[in-house]
Amino acid sequence: MATNDNKLIKPAKELLGKEVAAAGKDGVWFNQLMAMPNPDPILRRIGVADAVYASIMADAHVIGDIRSIRGSFRSYRTRVVAGDEQDARSQAAADLCEYWLQHCQPNAVAVDWMEVMWQMSSAIFTGYKVHEVVWDFVDGHILPIKVLDRKNNRFKFDHDGNLLVLNSSSLGCERFPDYQFAVSRHMATCTNPYGVALLSSCYWPWLFKTGG
Repeated sequence: MATNDNKLIKPAKELLGKEVAAAGKDGVWFNQLMAMPNPDPILRRIGVADAVYASIMADAHVIGDIRSIRGSFRSYRTRVVAGDEQDARSQAAADLCEYWLQHCQPNAVAVDWMEVMWQMSSAIFTGYKVHEVVWDFVDGHILPIKVLDRKNNRFKFDHDGNLLVLNSSSLGCERFPDYQFAVSRHMATCTNPYGVALLSSCYWPWLFKTGG
């Protein structure tokens, strides 16, 4: 930070590495809660978004458009690229990743990785998608042995955008290390960590079309 006379100002030691304008410090009542309510109007008003979104997606017109998008997505070619091709460790990590994608299939069942990536990309329709990553030792390396698609209604976010898993504990939800889940979100912000669900914009046309 510099003043008008270009002299450097040193920040106070007690502020180093700390946020002073985080969402959890704005005084809003829900910041006292562990989980932040989803601001999406459909989720807030009807509380059955997953069922409604599934019904909207089953509409002949909507599913036709989604299948077209999905077909275009699956036509893409993918490859693993090292973060730094000049660095031996980066290249070794890329080689391990490539080997794992081709050979380390969970339970000896071939995994359609394009389908997994499509599930993650489909967060644009529902705002967010969560995949659980199960880790284990494989040939001397700690590698993910499963990448599992999970239901959205099992998760919430706190005011800092951290993922919370709903459970039967006294708190009602629990936070796990970031590497335990792969979270995909569409247009998420600090005020809406759940992301923007495109299917929300189809709600009223769908409601009138189906007679409520």
